[in-house]
Amino acid sequence: MTDHSRAVFVIAIGDKLATFCIRNNLTLEGSFTRDFLLGDRGGILNEVARRLDSENNDAREGFFLDSGQGAKRQTLSAELVANSNAADALQMGDGSSDPTDPDDTTQFDATGSHPVSQAQVFDYVVSEARTDSDTPARLHIGEWSDGTQIEAGAFGRPLDVVIKETEWRKAEDDASTVRYTVTVQTAASFEQAADAIVDGIENLDY
Repeated sequence: MTDHSRAVFVIAIGDKLATFCIRNNLTLEGSFTRDFLLGDRGGILNEVARRLDSENNDAREGFFLDSGQGAKRQTLSAELVANSNAADALQMGDGSSDPTDPDDTTQFDATGSHPVSQAQVFDYVVSEARTDSDTPARLHIGEWSDGTQIEAGAFGRPLDVVIKETEWRKAEDDASTVRYTVTVQTAASFEQAADAIVDGIENLDY
């Protein structure tokens, strides 16, 4: 059965792999934006196309050419909590700390640590790691998983993402919980982008 109860980020930082699992009261929001090689008005290619076909098209109309690409954007939010039971502690880093000792926190791991420490280590790894089309973070969530972190989903692989923004807040009256929010966007490889441009140009009717 597909696991919709948690999300797992795997982030490469230098020679380390840091894994962050968020689960408690997890909320999700998603959107998809299509990319166009030709899109609306104002682009050079659009201006050329309008001049070539000015007799047949209203100048106020835009030309669109689907690139075959697009961006999925997701915002995930969950509560980070302290857990003294190592067996129940969610992994929050590269495994370099002792999950049974809440005071043992490293630059790259806060498993079993105070939730503020978890948030700060997560932020540190995100800020220090290079997440882009060359080295994206991998997000295992729902149907997007290969089975290495959560149950395999329908797509058989995790999402390659860049982490656009993180935000966290500790309630004044609850020192044991931090609400952590991550906004990600899917990252296409440079090869995919180049292929989309070539395919788009080849499909143009002259």
